[in-house]
Amino acid sequence: MFRLYRFCILRAPYFVRWVAVLLGVSTVAPTPSSCRAVEPSHFSELPSVLRADIDKLKALMANPINQRRVEGALGARHLRLVTFETELITLLADPDPSVRQEAVISLSQCGTSECVGRLIELLRDPHEPLREHVRLALCRMTGQSFRMAERPEWAKWWSATSIEQKQ
Repeated sequence: MFRLYRFCILRAPYFVRWVAVLLGVSTVAPTPSSCRAVEPSHFSELPSVLRADIDKLKALMANPINQRRVEGALGARHLRLVTFETELITLLADPDPSVRQEAVISLSQCGTSECVGRLIELLRDPHEPLREHVRLALCRMTGQSFRMAERPEWAKWWSATSIEQKQ
């Protein structure tokens, strides 16, 4: 039962979580949008081993080899630290679509409102799978659900959003 519960919470859509409830598994975990990344103010409190790993992941994201940059972004996604946001935003301009795609997925996990405007700009990217990941990341981060083809609507909504709502 625990494995099913863990699967439903971490990887499955909402309707599968209801199946877990029907099977008698205890309470449903918070939705992904309520999961918080570690804030930069808490970074000084992290253990030195974790800080060393963070430095390694940042070095991977700056590596000239595409696969290493993808691995760095993947590691940032799993750690869910806001401190990676600057490096991940830099990867959004990478020439390799797989690196950009992993950066988008990682930003959906550990990004803040600072990156929403950049993600909206990526809706113009020529690679269809990347645009779909951008749309899903924007939906997850903002709670809005515009269609992918409606990039102007995303931009219009974002420009009309007040600064207090963006934070």
